[in-house]
Amino acid sequence: MKKGALTLSIKGKKSLNPYFQRITYTEAIGELDGMTATLLVPQEQRKAFTPLFEPGLPFKLQILDEKGKKVNEREGDVVAVNHERRGSKWMVTLVGLNYLHRLRKEHVTQIWEDPHDKIVKTVAGRAKPSLKPKVQGVSTTAAFTFQQGETDAMFL
Repeated sequence: MKKGALTLSIKGKKSLNPYFQRITYTEAIGELDGMTATLLVPQEQRKAFTPLFEPGLPFKLQILDEKGKKVNEREGDVVAVNHERRGSKWMVTLVGLNYLHRLRKEHVTQIWEDPHDKIVKTVAGRAKPSLKPKVQGVSTTAAFTFQQGETDAMFL
């Protein structure tokens, strides 16, 4: 494994790593973090890997330092898969997004009279499949919180 590398597992399986041609992870302010991975898989491995190349499957990406030690970890869902034939090999490009993409489906207007920690738990529960937030309550909560025509991702 290269020093200062990224490793990716899809649905808990790391067996894809030897086939990566390119893998990137982009962290951005105001946008969802995203992963792109391109693999070149021999035809004889196609049957074994096909179940891992489907939108909706979870991914976990580890960022490693020069010594191969895990520095950070990111998770999300594979949202797109591109299949291409290149000679005798099968080229697959996976695109993944942070789990918050599940909260971008619709724009909501709502007046909340609940504490902030309860609001976050309720909003996270609306995602399909639902998210499990890590929330700490705030000792001072406004009388109401207004969500005006924005996605749950932007609201949070």
